[in-house]
Amino acid sequence: MRSGTFLEADDGNGIGKFAGSDDGQVTIRYFRGPTPDPFTEVEHPEASVRSVQLPHQTRVFVPFADRVGWRVGRIDGELSRDDGTYPIAFPRADGKRLSANEFEVRWSHPVSDPFEFLATGSLESRELHEERLNLLGGWLRQQATTRGVEGLFESPVYLHDHQLQAVSQVSSDTVRRYLLADEVGLGKTIEAGALVRQFLDVRRDGRVLVLAPIHLRPQWIDELEGRFLTRAHDEAWIKILDLEDPDSWPEDPVDLLVVDEAHHLGRLRGRAAHAYGQLLPIAHQAEQVLLLSATPVRSNEAGFLDLLHLLDPTNYDPEDVEEFTRRVELRDDLANLHRALTPDIDAFDLEYLQSSFEDLYPNDKSSLDSFRHALDAPENERIQLVKQLRDHLSETYRIHHRLIRTRRSGLTTSGLTVRGRRRDSNFEKRLEVPNDLVNAQVALLDAFRMHLREQVESGRVEASEATAAFRDLAERCGAPPQALLSLRNPVNDRGQHPLLRSWITDNEFPEFNMVEMATEEVETTLAIHLRDITLARGSVIKKAVVFTMYPEVAQATAASLVDLWNEERIARHVASADASSNSVELDRWLDTDECTVLVCDHSAEEGVNLQIADLLIHLDLPWQVARLEQRIGRCDRISNDRPPIHSTIVLPGDQPYASSWCEFVTSACGIFDSSVSSLQYVLADLEESILPRVLEEGPAVLDAEIEIRTEELASELIRINAHDSLDQRTLVDQNAWTLLRRLDESSSFQRSLKQWFNGVNVKTHYPSPGVIRLLPRNTARPHVPFNLEQAMRPWLRKDLPLSRSAAVRIGAPPLRSGHPLIDAIGTHLEKTDRGTTFAALLPVSGHWPPKPLFCADFLVRLGNNSDVRAAAEEAGVSNWMERLLSTSCRATLIKIHVDDNGRLIPNDARPFQETSRNIENLTYDPDDPERFFRFAESCGNWPTLCANASLASRQHLANHPTVAKLREKATSTVRQALVDRIDRQVQRAQTGLSIDGLDLMPLLDTVDRPLEHESILLGGGVIFLADGSPS
Repeated sequence: MRSGTFLEADDGNGIGKFAGSDDGQVTIRYFRGPTPDPFTEVEHPEASVRSVQLPHQTRVFVPFADRVGWRVGRIDGELSRDDGTYPIAFPRADGKRLSANEFEVRWSHPVSDPFEFLATGSLESRELHEERLNLLGGWLRQQATTRGVEGLFESPVYLHDHQLQAVSQVSSDTVRRYLLADEVGLGKTIEAGALVRQFLDVRRDGRVLVLAPIHLRPQWIDELEGRFLTRAHDEAWIKILDLEDPDSWPEDPVDLLVVDEAHHLGRLRGRAAHAYGQLLPIAHQAEQVLLLSATPVRSNEAGFLDLLHLLDPTNYDPEDVEEFTRRVELRDDLANLHRALTPDIDAFDLEYLQSSFEDLYPNDKSSLDSFRHALDAPENERIQLVKQLRDHLSETYRIHHRLIRTRRSGLTTSGLTVRGRRRDSNFEKRLEVPNDLVNAQVALLDAFRMHLREQVESGRVEASEATAAFRDLAERCGAPPQALLSLRNPVNDRGQHPLLRSWITDNEFPEFNMVEMATEEVETTLAIHLRDITLARGSVIKKAVVFTMYPEVAQATAASLVDLWNEERIARHVASADASSNSVELDRWLDTDECTVLVCDHSAEEGVNLQIADLLIHLDLPWQVARLEQRIGRCDRISNDRPPIHSTIVLPGDQPYASSWCEFVTSACGIFDSSVSSLQYVLADLEESILPRVLEEGPAVLDAEIEIRTEELASELIRINAHDSLDQRTLVDQNAWTLLRRLDESSSFQRSLKQWFNGVNVKTHYPSPGVIRLLPRNTARPHVPFNLEQAMRPWLRKDLPLSRSAAVRIGAPPLRSGHPLIDAIGTHLEKTDRGTTFAALLPVSGHWPPKPLFCADFLVRLGNNSDVRAAAEEAGVSNWMERLLSTSCRATLIKIHVDDNGRLIPNDARPFQETSRNIENLTYDPDDPERFFRFAESCGNWPTLCANASLASRQHLANHPTVAKLREKATSTVRQALVDRIDRQVQRAQTGLSIDGLDLMPLLDTVDRPLEHESILLGGGVIFLADGSPS
């Protein structure tokens, strides 16, 4: 092996040169960089060493022949086999061929002290320095801030506080068995999808089982494969199976179990009960379990206990329903007290609540101290202290410590709301229809009602089955005629109740002739009305959704609207179409201005997000309030800037059954004014008690029940909301999420990324707002190392989102930390010397010798704190502590400026505020190669000045007030979080609630002194104040 041969070993040092060998050991000389002490030698076992050929674009350093210093170039071709030289390209189209002994290649370690480079005149422009600093600093800060929520940050989803908090809480827990119980429309599926992705990022070969209702299976496939890119985990076993088909479930254990709509299996008879029994061993053997259900604990104690038993069989026995219900009821007073703790509460009421709480929990010293603290505080401080008190009570008395619930009213992030709902100004439209149609509908309903009553009285039919069959006909008679006519078509019997189908089949009904004769007139009248309230109101109604339960109605309505308008304005989402066609139609409605109206049947009632709609039109009303809530919930979802969704109802004339049901759900249930999702079990019980009476007595029952049921439901809603409020978790990391979004939306990061692509000779194109497309140039390859070029290649010619809104729009991961391309660039910037130093001139007429002002750029972040981490590992809370440490001390960029005497200079001093137009870079100039050194050497001993500036900058950083504040805040935050967790654990144990049983006192002892921080010197430079043309 010849001297100067390029070698590489398995120690992570990168490329060096052969310097000698002895007794099976090879000495490699590594080039640290163009510093006063540039070389270091390391011995390696001969077997671990291999010779390498330098790849294209490798950055090289060529020493000047006549003075100290180095010229920077890059490998611009292949090694010559004839003379052993490489073609080296320099700036300004200069270049030459050099042998290995005539240049050096830096090892792979990051630059530890940029001032050493500055001492030898190894410089870049000030703009390149700032570009690298913004890009590298942004990448490092993103990495530090997103720990535990990478599944959201790296995916094409919006960043909402409640979802970030949920994912963070689960991922930071050692035991990841959780009930995700956010209200309908708040994105539980996104939370679960992010956690699945994070699990697979760690366990590449993990086994993941998702159980969901069959109609939600396509949505889960889209979410996991489209949003969370699980297709990339080809070593994993991922199955999405039918929740109600246990025969299809795997026999082997799984690592992560996700159950959507988990309440479907609780306390049910028949096949659902069998499915729950089959699920128990799978859930209890799984390492991680996520149950998704919006079910409230109050009014559904037995079903809720079944869910908790899946998560925590030790603490929750499904046979102890009576005891569990008693414990829930005991919380009634506390729940109401918690609800009364409003931010504007006065001292008198707060003192009353304190006394009430002391009667309930006289031994809860921590909570009572919080009450007294809030009472004793000045009025202007009380609001925050009451909020903290509410948070403390919620954390302490939540029904299960691994329950995560967010309520619509609890969303506090600025600009983020759930849309809400209201009745449109044209809320209820009774179509002018032939009297024969209304008479036929009423006749059919009355006749079927009498028939069912006879069947029940004779014992041939169960009352519950008769009620379900009557509900089917009542719904059809409240819809446009096609819903009724489909009963006579045996091909369309899917969804028809068997009792109704046999009654229709076994009898002749002249009423159907009346319905059929009225159909064309109703179609025309309905289409004109829909046109008038949608297409004709284009300035107000940009997007409208027309909902019906029936495919036949949807198809006929869409066809009539097309005849009145045109095909481009109308889209369809119907059960008779395949999933692909429905997806295309939905995208056309979502993405094109021309398409205004989306006509849907029952296929769009679940799993479809329609929150951009301005108007929701109901052509019929399901006689199940939960189903109607699900329909409205397609539009009443999270939205940053949309007003409440307006609903309007179209009734077929003055048909008494349809009219009474409409009035009942509108007035008694209030479903068009606010979400009733938390009342789902109360309403189901209500339907079970009222609808049999409608079957018995007719529609007048509904009218008579409105007033009394309105009061009962309002009272029950207050009670449920109080319990939900108590169980709702608080956004304890809200400041962290605000910082994360600020980093995510950083324009300087995006701008520096675009500049970096241009700077390395990659062509950029912007096909749509917030999207970049990278294209190779025909004339040259990218000016990056070969391994980075290889990492970039898969992303060429693809649409890559720069903004999060663009990422959501095109369904591709945003260019952030965690994206393979950005991580490759970040790793390169972390190790390369390019852009770490700069030198510039600020001309000051008649000023000589120059005055050097040095700049140092530090990244300050949390240090190792090995004792804290070891204690957390011992206590079993290592994940929680890692998340707590990362959020308690954000990675912060700090600039330090010093003069040639090491004195600190304010960052807002004039030289550092000058624009690039007034400052001249002093990078290497072949026409005047000595220019930088004339300025540097005129200041004195330049290497000594650089070394002193480096030392002085570090000393000033150590005493910087920001560093002291970061250290103090981090220590205080971690310690307080530990104290709070210990207090909550003690109080939960005293009140018989579930706890994790961990001993955290030894961990608390490790944070009785300030936490360690570390600083990384990312770059440095100098600005000379001098006459630009000294004599």
